[in-house]
Amino acid sequence: MGLLSGIQKIKRNFNSRRAVNKGTQAYAARYKEYSFFGTQCRDERQYEAVITRWYHTIEKGLAYENFRPGFGKNNISSLTAAMEHYIKAGYSTDTFFFQAALSAIEQYIQKNRSYGLETLELEEKVDKVKLAGTKPGGVEQSLLFPLRRRMYSSWDTKNLSRTGTVCAALRTGPLILGR
Repeated sequence: MGLLSGIQKIKRNFNSRRAVNKGTQAYAARYKEYSFFGTQCRDERQYEAVITRWYHTIEKGLAYENFRPGFGKNNISSLTAAMEHYIKAGYSTDTFFFQAALSAIEQYIQKNRSYGLETLELEEKVDKVKLAGTKPGGVEQSLLFPLRRRMYSSWDTKNLSRTGTVCAALRTGPLILGR
């Protein structure tokens, strides 16, 4: 191989790598337009996806038979950070996914407390999220996912599901159990 053919081969490799790099950059730009990383969301739909993902991981951890107290600290941190960013962006906390996330965190706190784990720091974070909520009266008064489930401990849920009765969680009037 002569010097000239060696230089030509290097030049071809360089040009092909440049073309691949440009293609990769173009793909990355398109990907960035339609996706997001962590809590760097551009709209409410992206926040919903992030928050739903994190609370779902918490719910899965709570459902394990061999529960490990204190599991998922990073997931909880990611969830609360996403919720704080969501509130700062000015979106309503009176949404199903936001209320479900609060409910999952409350269940996480209660279960860890039952195993003797200290959850004070997380409880303070949750209180901050509740206070920053945009719903008048605070998110705790929401009818979608009440955080204090003790109020509903007397409900006969087996009978409700057997009879096909639907709980009208979005009603503005009193809740009527029956057909």
